[in-house]
Amino acid sequence: SQSQVLFVPSHTYLFYFLWLLWLPALLLAGAGCVDVDYVGQRFEPPPEEQEIRLFGERETPPPGEYQTIGHLTLTAPENYTRIDLEDKLVDVARENGGDAVRIVSFEKRLLGAYYRQPRAETAFAGNRTATTMADSTPISINSFGEEVSLEGGRYKDRYEVELKALLLMAKPRYLELSEERKELKAERLCREAAEHVPEAEAPAPAATEP
Repeated sequence: SQSQVLFVPSHTYLFYFLWLLWLPALLLAGAGCVDVDYVGQRFEPPPEEQEIRLFGERETPPPGEYQTIGHLTLTAPENYTRIDLEDKLVDVARENGGDAVRIVSFEKRLLGAYYRQPRAETAFAGNRTATTMADSTPISINSFGEEVSLEGGRYKDRYEVELKALLLMAKPRYLELSEERKELKAERLCREAAEHVPEAEAPAPAATEP
């Protein structure tokens, strides 16, 4: 008998190539994003051509050159590197008007642990609840309502990374923008006061004697 040749269209190879190309980005997106917590003043961003200076934990900015305008905390899943967070730090600093940032700390924190089942058990099982059997063997209820033993699986620690930093602005620029803000605020208060001045009441007519 004649052997049959299986023909695979070329667009199938293209599909798999694109899938492998985008897979790292999809995994990164699915793993979470960077949480930004900023407390402080906000000013106009510096010029795009200006480089935002980055000072490490062991570096001290030149005395008298910068003014601290805020505190910044970045939190992200453990697959983010320090370089990733530093790039994000520079972007956030520029958005809020900073000229430099000083990193205070960078640490990896343990959030807890999660259970990983063997491959054969995780094909269709999405765990919802967990308990133990009479002999203390852990079990789980999968998405079909079936009891699945967790024996043979393993626990894995889950971490997150956190970067804390100070947002700095060049002192001459800070003083200039702060003075402009004071002037604008004074003008606004004057306008508001003028708009709310009550109209002068007309004098009452003089009483006439009979």
